[in-house]
Amino acid sequence: MARVEVILDAAGKAAVEFGTDDVGSTDIAHVAGVPIGSVYQYFPDKHSIYFGASSRYLGMVVDLAAKRLSEHAPKRWQDVVTTWVTAQADTMRTHGGMRVIWSGIHAKGMCVSRYRLSNAEVGALIRSMIAVSFPDQAAALDDHSLSMGIDAAEAMLSSAFRADKQGEAHALVLASSHMVEILKASIGR
Repeated sequence: MARVEVILDAAGKAAVEFGTDDVGSTDIAHVAGVPIGSVYQYFPDKHSIYFGASSRYLGMVVDLAAKRLSEHAPKRWQDVVTTWVTAQADTMRTHGGMRVIWSGIHAKGMCVSRYRLSNAEVGALIRSMIAVSFPDQAAALDDHSLSMGIDAAEAMLSSAFRADKQGEAHALVLASSHMVEILKASIGR
C-alpha cells in the first residue's frame, strides 16, 4: 500500500478513536507507523490529511454508486438519488473514518465536522450521474435545490449513524426520500 494511503487510513482510524479535533499530524503518523517527516512530505497539516481522506471516501461513494447503477439501470432519476444515498450510507457503514470525518461522530462523542467536501462538489457528481440516463432532469436541477437536498440527506445520515454504527434503517430511507422531495421541486416532477 502506498504511503499516502497508509496515512489516510491512519487518519480514519485516529478519527474514529479520538475525533478530528484532538488528533494532530504526529498522532496520525504514530497510528500509521511512519515518521512525522513522511507525513509532512505529503500533507502540510492535519487539515489537509482529513481533506485527503474525505476526498478518498467520496471517491469510494462515487465508485460504489456507479457500479450499482451499471448493474441495475435506473428507471427514474429518483433511483439515481436513492443509489447515491445508499452508497454513501454503505461507505459510512464500512469505513468508520468517513462517519467521523463527514459527520463528526466518534467513540468519545461529537467533534466538529469540517472536512466534508462542499455541496457544489458533491452536487456536481450527483448531477453528472443523473445526466447519464436523464439529461433533461439533470439540466433542470438548480444548484440551490441540489445543495438543500444534499444538506437534508447529510443531516439524516448523520442522525442515523449517531444512534447506530450500522445506521438506523428508517433514517436511511428518510435521507433518500427527503433529498428526492427537495429535488422534485427543482425538476418539476
